[in-house]
Amino acid sequence: CPQLKQIGVHRDGAFARYVSVPSSHLTALPDGMSTRDGALFEPLACVIHAQSKLRWDLGLDAAVLGAGPTGILHAQLAHARTGRPVFVADIDEARLEVAAANQGVVAIHADRLLPAYAASFDVVVDAAGSAASADMVVPLVRSSGQVLCFGIPSPEVVTRIAPQEMVSRELRVVGSNGATAAAWASIGQIAASGVVRFDLLLTTEVDLEGAVARINGKAVGASRGKVLVNVGGSV
Repeated sequence: CPQLKQIGVHRDGAFARYVSVPSSHLTALPDGMSTRDGALFEPLACVIHAQSKLRWDLGLDAAVLGAGPTGILHAQLAHARTGRPVFVADIDEARLEVAAANQGVVAIHADRLLPAYAASFDVVVDAAGSAASADMVVPLVRSSGQVLCFGIPSPEVVTRIAPQEMVSRELRVVGSNGATAAAWASIGQIAASGVVRFDLLLTTEVDLEGAVARINGKAVGASRGKVLVNVGGSV
């Protein structure tokens, strides 16, 4: 959409005193699911939408660059789709520890990926959105493989992909931004299936004062995973 407008980006979001949300944009939590887990529905919807752009088959080998919360969600879903271990790479050892706790995930430092695993994966997801990760995706993917650009890079990040290599190796490169109604429609079933483990991602909980401190760069201690902001009451 050339006039895309998002709540929390282009108009006031969750930190406003009041938020007006169209009823068509609401998604009910599955029975028995906590609001704590429901807080991760939005990033999960983005991951579902992104992976819908790829062709998936059992037995495919996949790698995810970036061991943040969305990177691990990508790995969880990719493992369920392929039935194969999924490599998750990062430069942050603490985040790699969180990734390694997930079933079907092989956590590896990004510096060890190349050249050891050059041209080793059918699917490579760039969930980091950095200049370094952008330069790694094509060398990691096999011929006839697929690359998914998911992490949001800064405008200054530029990478070079040789058109000749795209043609000769028959590579497929797709990008994804946000989520669609179709992704949101399937999220309850996926979340309730047990394929994703929200509890392994929510590693830190802060109150509103703690959230403000983090926004202002005054947080005490780094978070290894997703930070949940609890504005009052139990979750």
